[in-house]
Amino acid sequence: MTLFNPGFYPTPGWLVEKMIAPLDLGDAHVLDPQAGKGDILDGVAQRYRDHHTQLYAIEIEPELRSILEGKGYPLLFDDFLSYVPTRHFTHILMNPPFARAEDHLLKAWEVLYEGEIACLFPATHLEGKTAKEKTIRRLIEDHGSSDNLGPVFAHAEQPTQADIALVRLSKKANGPTLEWEVTNDREDPEFDEGKGQELALTGFIADLLSNFNAALAHYAAYNQARQQILRYVHPFGNVWTADHRSVKIMETADDRLDPRDRYNTFVDLLQQAAWLKILDHPRFQSILTDRARKMMADFRARQRRVDFNERNIEAMFAELVGKQGEILMGAILDAFDTMTAYHKENRVYFEGWNSNQCWRVSRKVVLPHFVKRCWSGRRVEIDYSDVESLNDIDRAMCVVTGQSYDTITRVESVVKQTPPGELLDSTFFKVRAYLKGTLHLTFKDKEVWKRFNRMAAAGRNWLPPGDPEEAGTDTHANHSARALTPA
Repeated sequence: MTLFNPGFYPTPGWLVEKMIAPLDLGDAHVLDPQAGKGDILDGVAQRYRDHHTQLYAIEIEPELRSILEGKGYPLLFDDFLSYVPTRHFTHILMNPPFARAEDHLLKAWEVLYEGEIACLFPATHLEGKTAKEKTIRRLIEDHGSSDNLGPVFAHAEQPTQADIALVRLSKKANGPTLEWEVTNDREDPEFDEGKGQELALTGFIADLLSNFNAALAHYAAYNQARQQILRYVHPFGNVWTADHRSVKIMETADDRLDPRDRYNTFVDLLQQAAWLKILDHPRFQSILTDRARKMMADFRARQRRVDFNERNIEAMFAELVGKQGEILMGAILDAFDTMTAYHKENRVYFEGWNSNQCWRVSRKVVLPHFVKRCWSGRRVEIDYSDVESLNDIDRAMCVVTGQSYDTITRVESVVKQTPPGELLDSTFFKVRAYLKGTLHLTFKDKEVWKRFNRMAAAGRNWLPPGDPEEAGTDTHANHSARALTPA
């Protein structure tokens, strides 16, 4: 199915207004489970732009999902009929595929804990000819209404002459409440003025004592349950917000007064923490350079708004695998740029070329201003702003050789141990640091040096002439194709 598939009928703006007009969606939690390109959510967002209304989308078609992501709507899942909810919604607004409208409306009734549904529905499917149609008719009779609007899509973006009904359903919770409720055998205590005041006072004290003991008992149960929740939440740590604040999951959720908002806040924060636990796994981070991290920043921002479940995790890994080549080549090119940028001796130009646009890294690399004198004056340390640049060079060498970043001796650690002027070994380089601030790196293995230059040249689409062993175009780009899945 593409964006303009015959089964896709975008909802006109006037019809969205009719759907939401009688509803109070201020501070609501609204789901559109067949969100399309977001017409219904757009209408809600426009009308309630000054409120804290939470909008969520589910959409099965990749093209439409991309549009929704571009609009910033949290995408919880793909196929609504397979969706297992983790949030409590106050409203479900929907324009389902007409061919399976009954299934989608019954699923919405199942998903909604308590609240209201507004659904555009084929009028002919309300005739009660099938078992599902009869079930929907009973739901409407017991819990709502239907209004035949006629052929409302006759002049729409994608027209049809089918008569459409607007079905509204209202559901009351019949499951366990979200609050721990104190219950007693007696009514709330009251004073009884007049005769029998002594007896009334006695009854008041008994009732007060009953409330007191019940409160203690229920608080003990609450505290025990809360300790268990904290135990399971602890491995996820805190969540970092967009403005770089560290947020505690339980405490932030507890601050919400509304029980539904409290529950959804807990789900949202726990979900964000779970996604970031995967994306911050050392197996990923060991190969991500600064540029690769920036490239994935948008991906991370999108992913943390998606439901944390098996299908979405599999989809995430599929996307990461698709980006693997770009990430690995990014490590090579970042290191190449660092090692050729700071000193004229670092670049060796290919002979026979009239342009100076193509070069390779010299086997000895000079990096000025990368180190500085320690306070003691007898050692040097890496300038804070250059630590990640050096680590990126080591990451690139791991990509070239296929070694694990966690097992190598890094340049950074060698510099910290090396007295000024002395020559020591990291895994890939001879390292010498000077008090004047210069750092010298010499490739220990000539083959690694050649392979690094070949891969960088291939990444830049440079095709230098000469000896292919010295500067050829053999990419060997798959030399480091390690799986991204965390161990």
